[in-house]
Amino acid sequence: MSYIHFGSTLKHLRKQQKMGRERLAYGIMPAKTLKKIERGKYLPTKDMVDMLLSRLGVSTQVFAPQYMDRDAFEADLMCRGLKHGLNNYRYRATEKLLRDMGEMPQFAGGTMRQTYLHGIASVCFYKDKDSKGALKYLREAIQITLPNFEEDEVSTYMLGDKEIDIIISISNVHEHEGKRDKAIVLLEQLVYTIKTSEIDMHEKARSLAHVLYNLTSKLNRASKYAEALELCDEAITICEAHLALELLPVLKFNKASNLFFLEEREEVRDLVYQAYYGSLTNGDSFFAKTIKERASEDFGIVIE
Repeated sequence: MSYIHFGSTLKHLRKQQKMGRERLAYGIMPAKTLKKIERGKYLPTKDMVDMLLSRLGVSTQVFAPQYMDRDAFEADLMCRGLKHGLNNYRYRATEKLLRDMGEMPQFAGGTMRQTYLHGIASVCFYKDKDSKGALKYLREAIQITLPNFEEDEVSTYMLGDKEIDIIISISNVHEHEGKRDKAIVLLEQLVYTIKTSEIDMHEKARSLAHVLYNLTSKLNRASKYAEALELCDEAITICEAHLALELLPVLKFNKASNLFFLEEREEVRDLVYQAYYGSLTNGDSFFAKTIKERASEDFGIVIE
């Protein structure tokens, strides 16, 4: 695909979402540079492509082969490895990977640096229990694409997937510091932002379900079971309608937990088993093990 063709495609996607150049370009590049890209007069870097498409709710994998050289491909693999390591709590391997990333020019700026800083923040938070250090790195990360970021103004921003993930992590730090109400309000703003964004529902389903999962978890821990249950049902419906099936197991387990504490326990066993086998189907053995342990400890349900 030529960059001229990409520019016309980008313009079509932007207009389809009824989005102005200034709004799409904010924090990424001047609007006049975006105009040149759309006219085929400026060749964007892959990092620019990633950021623009993320805000439009379009997978960068569609365009990645046209913009990846060997270095970019290797950096992308490292980002995937970082995500896998963090999801599976493999901190020794993750820290080595982060050291390697820190020495590579690809991680000196843009969304690649966001990923790198988010990784450091995750290690600070989950391994070292350093919430202040984690928050410092998270704020540095999000200011790469939202230079004037303020938590109270989350509902006014146009957000991509990486920015959403960083804001979720910020809310996790707040909860850990005993500011659960603040964490919940931040996620509620995030839900509103995603729901009112210009991209269509199918494209934003995964991001919305991901935020709702984190929000329902915090509401559950705040003993707001009825509110959490309602949002679990909403998120499950979104996942099923838009085939975002990888999140169904965690959402069904959250639903089971809220039903249990509301003493509406008829569905609990079935939901727990669906969550357990759904996790195994998704290849998430770590969460499957967690479900098995919690089902026994919290609900008295023994999964054979």
